[in-house]
Amino acid sequence: MVRYSPEGEPVLEVLLPVSRVTSVTFGGKDMKDLFITTASNGLAPDQLAEQPLAGDVFVYRSEVSGLAPSFFIG
Repeated sequence: MVRYSPEGEPVLEVLLPVSRVTSVTFGGKDMKDLFITTASNGLAPDQLAEQPLAGDVFVYRSEVSGLAPSFFIG
């Protein structure tokens, strides 16, 4: 996963021990916890053996905060 500056330059790379990231979202009290979901489905048996954490959820503590959720009121 890569974070980019407003100019489009990569400023941070987060390496994970899995190959299939499915989604990310910010959370926590200050919205600085990045929750990263991954998948194990579709991986071959040898890939699963190499990636025993595939399918888990990871949490990365970010320097920057995400935005608080906003809800559509109609």
